[in-house]
Amino acid sequence: MLTHVQRTSIKSFSPKRQAIEDYYIWTHELMKRLSVSYPCYSWFKQDGQDHGPVLAVYAGSRAHFYESLKEPRLEDFDIEYLGNRFAYLGNGFTRAETTKGADVVWYLEELENDIKAGTEAYDICPVKPRREPADHNIVIPKADAKPKI
Repeated sequence: MLTHVQRTSIKSFSPKRQAIEDYYIWTHELMKRLSVSYPCYSWFKQDGQDHGPVLAVYAGSRAHFYESLKEPRLEDFDIEYLGNRFAYLGNGFTRAETTKGADVVWYLEELENDIKAGTEAYDICPVKPRREPADHNIVIPKADAKPKI
């Protein structure tokens, strides 16, 4: 997320109130199944109380936590930008397009590799295999010709 913040000139971000409340409910529903939720004194609880919500641990496994970090839900944040939010798009050209000899269609090979690998993003809308160029012997009707019905 920090890379995204730096690249897109985000000045600040803070979680939305509704996201905080929803996360709190989700967390505490899952925490009910853990032993630290039972009446006992624990540093996992607020102020070391024997009752109350568990605050110091994630509600899922470590693997689950790392998976959840892979795709931050930016829609759960109020975001303030340094200026125009689309300024990061620059002048509309990539560095490859302004560098002599650079591969400006690199994505075609990537797409082909993804299709071969069965990447799910492309399973939804498969790309048709390349075809030979069609014969372009197009007959243009005369302006006064009646359309065929």
